[in-house]
Amino acid sequence: MLIPRSIRGWLSVLRGGVAPGLIVIGTMLGFWFGLMPGFSGLHAALLFAMLLINVPIGVFLLFAALGKSASLAAAPLLVSLGEWVQQSLPALPATAGALPIIGLTDFSRYALCGALLAGPILGLLLGGTMALVVQSFRRTWLSLEGKSERFATWRRIWWVRLLDWLLISKSATDVRAVLERRGRYVRIPGLAVGVVLLAAAGAGLIVLRDRLVDGLAEQALTRANGAEVNIGRVELSLFGARLALSDVQITDPAQPQNNRAAIEALTADLGVLALLRGQVEIEEVVLTGVKTNSPRERPGVVLAPPPPPATQEFVPGQHGLGPQSEFGELESYLQSAEQLREWTRTIREWLPAPPDAAAAPPPRPVADGYLAHLDLRAPRSPAPRVRLKRLKIENVEIGLERWGVSRVLAENLSDAPWAAGDVVSVSIRSQQFRSRATLLINYGDAAPEARIGVQMDDVSMGALQRGLNAGNRVIFEDGVVAATISGGATRDAVDFQLRVEAQSMRCRVGPAGLFGMDAKVADEAFRYARDLNLTLRIIGPIDAPRIVFDAPAITAALRDALVAAGKRELAERVGGALGDKLPPGAAGAVQQGVGAIGEGLGGLFGSKPEEKKPPPQQPPK
Repeated sequence: MLIPRSIRGWLSVLRGGVAPGLIVIGTMLGFWFGLMPGFSGLHAALLFAMLLINVPIGVFLLFAALGKSASLAAAPLLVSLGEWVQQSLPALPATAGALPIIGLTDFSRYALCGALLAGPILGLLLGGTMALVVQSFRRTWLSLEGKSERFATWRRIWWVRLLDWLLISKSATDVRAVLERRGRYVRIPGLAVGVVLLAAAGAGLIVLRDRLVDGLAEQALTRANGAEVNIGRVELSLFGARLALSDVQITDPAQPQNNRAAIEALTADLGVLALLRGQVEIEEVVLTGVKTNSPRERPGVVLAPPPPPATQEFVPGQHGLGPQSEFGELESYLQSAEQLREWTRTIREWLPAPPDAAAAPPPRPVADGYLAHLDLRAPRSPAPRVRLKRLKIENVEIGLERWGVSRVLAENLSDAPWAAGDVVSVSIRSQQFRSRATLLINYGDAAPEARIGVQMDDVSMGALQRGLNAGNRVIFEDGVVAATISGGATRDAVDFQLRVEAQSMRCRVGPAGLFGMDAKVADEAFRYARDLNLTLRIIGPIDAPRIVFDAPAITAALRDALVAAGKRELAERVGGALGDKLPPGAAGAVQQGVGAIGEGLGGLFGSKPEEKKPPPQQPPK
């Protein structure tokens, strides 16, 4: 043929080959297809729709080229629109990502999110305009054709009709038929082609399933970990809905030459339908051969960390602290604060945002060049790619003191829990020590908060002191302590309550004293206060928390211990000096005197014994 089929299809629009409604749909599909960068699951869905619906293919191709030109010309504008969609209309990419085939699209790309909204809207506007223009041209053309005798005579020549059929298509001969014609909206040959393409895609999925899952899992886990994640081998059984991974290495971002965790084997049951949405959804997973802090053959690639947020100012009054409150930075009480900072950096991105609506979203990455705008991705994915319903790990070595080999049970884990809206729970129980921890976050709440609980019993105070600053005002030497931590945390702030139960405690006070007490007096008080129950608070910005001491309660506990010890010692000395020489009844008087002396010792700590008031006198009759 002298003119390609696509161009002849476009010319048939002007000559009455299609209905106006199909013109609108074809224009919208084509412009939407071209406006989106790259090729994704949404591109495949639009192609299938174009084949299934009887739209003119020429119109589709023409406006696809127009949309691609608009995508390149307005890349920064498309990225800004996509950023607005992710922040203001998160349900739009989340809903699209939950659909089969379309879910294979990476909606973390700003340009794709922008095209998801702008493509159909602009396409419908262009399609409506195009339909009106074509209708007007048809009416004019048919009017001229029907009134021109010379044109009708010329059309009866055989070679004119042949060229018309080769170059343009069959012409309309009845004006009323053209204006009232209703086109077929389903393309039967296109339906057959679509079925063939779906079958080919299914066969390709079966052949390339291992590589597909490998790529999805590595990409999602790398983003979640902040450093490279390698998977040695993937075995996926679609009919058995079974997944097996081996030689999984998770790079430690702080030490790229080491693995945060290395897993010999992972077996799991997964959902096949989720794969059509570009997700790896695992019902339950069993891990074996888990090692922590193991060396790598080569250093892993570490992703660029997000820019640190602005440091929150600590305002004591906002936490109910007065001018007499005793508090200090938590880092200053530790031997090395680097582990605390690393733990804070790791967990911060997984904590829910603060309830304050003014909390700023993560800043957008900077594009390295004009066309790089189309490949910019959001720091936080708008939809989960890997979802784990239940995780159970036995005999895992946790690199923290007083934990050792532990058992981990987690539910509803994902690489984007804020988008999944699930209730995430993690439970860790040591199998060597009496230590356990729980984490619960309900991302479905309007203002989610992480509820954290930690219980540690029989902790040696000598071992505890090795992790504390040697310049603290109190140095622990011996004894055991049980600690309970409970409270909530967001991405910006923490508020924990720390209950401490110390037994057989032996410590010494530094030369600076404690809470206004002289060092010798405080040291003497701690000599008798072997058992103490205290409540502390850890509050403030998550990157610089403060530890708050209940100074009045601690002082009162030390005072009571010292007074009780003074009573006992004085009673023992008096009893030893007098022996059985006291007459009957005198022992009680001596005990009362000893008690009065003991109450007087309390004045050393600022308290005074209550004065006995005389009984009120009765008024004279």
